[in-house]
Amino acid sequence: MPNSAGPSPTAQALTDAAIDLFGAYGYHGVSTRMLSEQAGTNVAAIRYHFGGKDELYRASIEAVVEVLQPRLALARAAFDQGRALAGADSVRQARLIADLLDALLDTFLGNPDMQRFLPLILREFSVPGPHFDRFYQALPRQLHLLFADMVAMVDGCPADDPVTILRAHALIGQLMVFNIGRPILFRRLGWRGYNPTRIRAVAGVLRPLLLSALKLPEVDA
Repeated sequence: MPNSAGPSPTAQALTDAAIDLFGAYGYHGVSTRMLSEQAGTNVAAIRYHFGGKDELYRASIEAVVEVLQPRLALARAAFDQGRALAGADSVRQARLIADLLDALLDTFLGNPDMQRFLPLILREFSVPGPHFDRFYQALPRQLHLLFADMVAMVDGCPADDPVTILRAHALIGQLMVFNIGRPILFRRLGWRGYNPTRIRAVAGVLRPLLLSALKLPEVDA
C-alpha cells in the first residue's frame, strides 16, 4: 500500500464500504466485487491500496479502533486518577462511577460513528472475524479490565478473580444493551436516535442500577 499522510479518497471509500458490508454480511459473505462496487471503484483498487480482502477487513477493524480506543483511554485515565482520590470512601467511589458511566455513555451512545460501527462490532461479538484478536485487545478487553477494576475498588477483591470478572461482565451488559438493543428501544419509545436529553435519561436509569449492584449510595447527576 502506498505511503501517504492519510488515506486516499479511494482507500477511505473502500474502508467505509468494508465497515458497512462486513458488518452486514460477515467476512465470508462479502466478495471483493461487492466491496469495490459499494466503494465505486474497481477490484484492482483493493489489492493496490490494501493488498487484499483480508487486509481490508483489518482496516475496517482499525477504523473502529481508531475512533473508540482514545475515548476509552480517556475514561480509563480519569478513572485511575479518581480511584486514587476516592480511596475507600463509598460516596466518592459512587461519584467516580457515575462520572465514568457518563463518559462511557457519551462514547457508546453519543458518538455519531457508533450507528455505522455497531453492525461490525456486533458481528465481532457473535461471529469473530480473522482479526478478532486485534479488536478484542483494543476495545472489549480494555472495557472489561476497566469494569473489573471498578468492582475490585468497591469490593476490595482481586481484579483478576473469576467472580470479579463475571460481575464486571454483567455490569457491562447493562451498559451495552442500550446499544445492542437500540432498535427495540427506539421502536418502543418512538425514538429515531440518541440525543443529549435521551442519553441523560438512560444515565438516570442506569446510574442507580449500577450503584445498587455495587452496594454504593446513590448520587445525583
